[in-house]
Amino acid sequence: MDCIKKLDELVTLYSDELDIIKNITPVNLNQENEKFLELFHKNCEYNPQYIYEVNNKIDKIYNKIAEMTFADSIIGRIYSSYKDYILNSIKLMNSINNVESFTSKSISLFGKPDKDLINKAFKILKDDRTAIVDTCSFDANFLYDTFIKELEKYRFKWKVELIDTMSSKVAVDAVNKTIYINACVKFSETDIKRLLVHEIGTHVVRAENGSQQPYLIFENGFPNSIETEEGLATYNESKANLLDIRTLKIYAGRVLAVDWCLNNSFYNVFFELSKYFEEKEALRIVSRIKRGLTDTSCNGGFTKDFVYLNGYYKIKKYINKDNEILLYTGAIGIDDIDNVSRLVELGEITLPRNIFNI
Repeated sequence: MDCIKKLDELVTLYSDELDIIKNITPVNLNQENEKFLELFHKNCEYNPQYIYEVNNKIDKIYNKIAEMTFADSIIGRIYSSYKDYILNSIKLMNSINNVESFTSKSISLFGKPDKDLINKAFKILKDDRTAIVDTCSFDANFLYDTFIKELEKYRFKWKVELIDTMSSKVAVDAVNKTIYINACVKFSETDIKRLLVHEIGTHVVRAENGSQQPYLIFENGFPNSIETEEGLATYNESKANLLDIRTLKIYAGRVLAVDWCLNNSFYNVFFELSKYFEEKEALRIVSRIKRGLTDTSCNGGFTKDFVYLNGYYKIKKYINKDNEILLYTGAIGIDDIDNVSRLVELGEITLPRNIFNI
């Protein structure tokens, strides 16, 4: 139990140092992406050259965690896997300047799309249904105010912050109970409704429920829970009739971009994506996957983004009235359900008080 508490304390204390997305987001992301588009319009082939902040604390954190051992119990085995996940995440972050190592470690942590998912993604992109035209007339400040009101409605004590350098539109940091909004992006009315369901109705609710459990892993996220996290959020979008063909195509585009990035440069992947998406969306997709690389002309990248569509299909196949409530005990994965169910039976954790419902 001592090591469980110690690991929880370290993850909380060093949350910024252990946050993969923060560590692999280039400090010159916006400048390099603007340069790319400018040269692309001049028919010049250019691949962004990203720069990253040096994380000086990460090796010391690695050594502290590596020496921990856990009991042979349900929760002990969960934390042993959690330890391995964090150590592998640190190895990933330490390999930013080595494209082959970074890509292989990313695949080890998150996987990569299989042929079946790739075929489904192509089918979605070739769907000729016309997406509803919804003007992006709301700025980041409007979304900020909307999120604040929604959090107050739930009585969740979370912060919302605007960030200039982000490769995503919105991100949730469960450890620091903070939602980050890309200050440079505008949103449509549908975007606003969808993000309320995706970010607060799913990610924040699961994290908040997890914070009520005696183990912080339920708030911070189980190893390999990211696919379930994003799949459940997408499922909830669908449940609320907010998963339109445009959003599905973005998720499908991410699948194909992950596959293409393994054997192509930034420029080549953008060129292929631009056949299906407007320039800004294509740029956002490819830069999310090439983050973590210094020279984006190299093959490889950050493979996590295929989990949105893959997780959605898994959740659709898996979820029912009996197991849905267990998915809200915290930030757990489908593969953790049996262990979590057993912990509920043993009285070590409780069923959630908040659950997404419409």
